[in-house]
Parts: sequence; structure tokens; C-alpha cells
Amino acid sequence: MKNGDWSFYNWGLVYQLIFFVFYFIGYLIIKKFRKVNTLNLNCTSDEEEKRMSYCIFKAYLLSVFLGFFSVILMNLLSNGKWLPTMRSVTVTTAVPMGKVLFPMAVLPLTMSIPLSFILYKKNPKFLLLSLGGMLFSFLLLSLLYQRGFILMGLIIVIFFVNRFLKRIGYLRLAMIVFLLIFLLSIIRPVANVISYSLSSSKGEIQFVTQMRGTESLTERVKKFFLYSPNFDNIDVWPIAISSVEENGLLGGKTFLAIPARFLTTKIRQNLNLVTAADYLNSYYWGSTYWDTSFGFNVTLPQELYLNLGWVSMVFGLIPGIITALIDRWLWKFTRPNIINIYLVGVSFSTGGFIGETGGTLQWVIALLFIGIIMNYISGIKIKRY
Repeated sequence: MKNGDWSFYNWGLVYQLIFFVFYFIGYLIIKKFRKVNTLNLNCTSDEEEKRMSYCIFKAYLLSVFLGFFSVILMNLLSNGKWLPTMRSVTVTTAVPMGKVLFPMAVLPLTMSIPLSFILYKKNPKFLLLSLGGMLFSFLLLSLLYQRGFILMGLIIVIFFVNRFLKRIGYLRLAMIVFLLIFLLSIIRPVANVISYSLSSSKGEIQFVTQMRGTESLTERVKKFFLYSPNFDNIDVWPIAISSVEENGLLGGKTFLAIPARFLTTKIRQNLNLVTAADYLNSYYWGSTYWDTSFGFNVTLPQELYLNLGWVSMVFGLIPGIITALIDRWLWKFTRPNIINIYLVGVSFSTGGFIGETGGTLQWVIALLFIGIIMNYISGIKIKRY
């Protein structure tokens, strides 16, 4: 912590509580709890049935291929420096054109997970193809250290399962939650082992294995769930409050810099267009942040506080209202075509609009753009002569 005390944690919790009170008020104003429509993959004619099956098949293969192709390009351009054990900076910094190639890899691979389920649901004969593509996407996303996107892909699958079955049930849902927690806890260690096998000598691998082998099972579990950097949201509040105490409010400066989120960290620094994450990370880490681009995330309530103070927590109404409108669409649509499947991904990628505003908009626009392209390409008819 920098120039603060432990009470800043408590104040951060209070501010966040106020934000979410207004958030849920906004959500409940708009949300109407009506009967959920059941999804239907059946078409009205044989011709439409063939067309829909072919579109889903092409969109699935295209998503896997685009993600894999982008990873190959990242590997070639960076000479393997995209691997987690080969870099000391972020992926987008380590890889030339990383700002473009990284989302081109991550987003299609994420959406291939629900597409694989829809493909299997439409054509059970594609079970092996669906499972193979899903596991392949898991592997690449793990090597990219993208646990959040793996989780998003699986949550979208659960959403579609629930829509097809009408209900999953609380017991099954609880089992799924525990399975996801376990999966997320082992992804990074597994990714490190794979990365070491691809990038290091046998001597280094043995050293790492021996080092890990000296820890007991209890110590490993404690490290994963208590000491590893998995849940750092609440840790940012003392930094945000300390920053305001020292330097005052920013008056909307980081919101005006949102369009610069598409630029690299170095360019944003040179143009003095700092986002909320840039501002707090450079405040806490100093020049190290600008050199590596590594840092923590900043949520919307924290960004509001940075700019306008605690009274701005009432603006939690706005994301609550927008999220309710999205939920109304999610439970209403009945035909999961390609664009709708990607729009579901766009909806979940917003995270309820409580993350960093610039980052959320960046991923939403990128995923929507890829979805439109996939929908167009998968709908092209190939003439046979």
C-alpha cells in the first residue's frame, strides 16, 4: 500500500457497496421477470436446415482456424516470446502488432467453445470434432494465460445448455461452479509446465519440477487460493483512495482518454492520454509499468471515484439499466444463428459493465467486429460446378 492505512480497504468496500446498491436499483427498474423462451435449432424446411448446419460448421472451423493462425503469427513474429515463461512483459508488448493479433487469437478461440457445443447439439455426429476443437482452444488460451476468457466461453456454454433444457438446477449449478474454480486454479501451473517444455532446456524443467516437488499439497493449495494473484479487485481500492488523497480528483480525465485504449501503452504515455489503469498503475509501480505494461485492472466504481469522488457511486444506475436491457434480449431470442451466438458472447464480455470502461468497450467492439465477419463468411454459398 502507498501512503495509506488499512482503513482504506473498509472505505473501498463501502464505496463499492453504494455503487452496487444503485446498480441493482437500475437493473430492477428495467428488468422484467418473464417466462424464458426455449431455444430451438430446428428449421422450417430441409433446405434451411442444411444451410443452418453448414453455417454453424463453417463458423466453428473459422473461429478455431483464425485463433490458431493468429497464435502462429504471434509465435513467428516474436520468436516464441509470447509464451508465459519466455516474457517479462505483457503479450501485446512482447509481440509485434500484439494489439491486433492478441484479440484475433483470444476472441475466436473463446467463441469456438460455445460454437463447438452448438455444432454438437445440431449434429451429434460431430462429437469428436467438437470436443477436439474445444480442448485445442483450452490449450491455446491457457498458454496465453487467459483464464478469464476460458471461463467466459464455458459460462456461455452453460447459458445455452440452460436455454435448451429450460433449467439446470441448483445442485448441478453448484457442481459446475466448483468444477470451474478447480479448473481455473490449475490452468496457470499447467500452462507453465507446457511453456517450459516448449521453451526451456531439460535441466531447467527438472529444476522447476524439483522446486515444486519440495512443497506439500497443503502448501500448494494455500498458494493457489490465498497467495496467488487471482482476486486483486479489492486490493486496488486503497491505491485509488491514496491517489485521490495525494493528488486530488481527475475530473473525468480518464474517461476522455477511453478512445486511446486501442493504442499501445507507450503511445498513450507519449500522448499523455492515460486510462484509469495507466494512471493507478504508474502511480503505484512507477516507470516499471510503462516499461512492461504489467499491472492490475481498475473497475468502473474505482474509476468513477478517481474522477468524481464517492458521490459518483450513484452512476451505478447506468450500467445496471444497460445490463437489464441486455438480459431482456438474452432471455427473449429463440434462434441461435451465428450472429446471435456472437452477440451472446458480446453480452457476456461486458461483464455487466463494471470493469474498466475503456477495456470493456475495446473488447466489445473487437468481438462484435469478428462476429460480423464470421456471420458474413459463414453465410457465403460456395457454388459447385
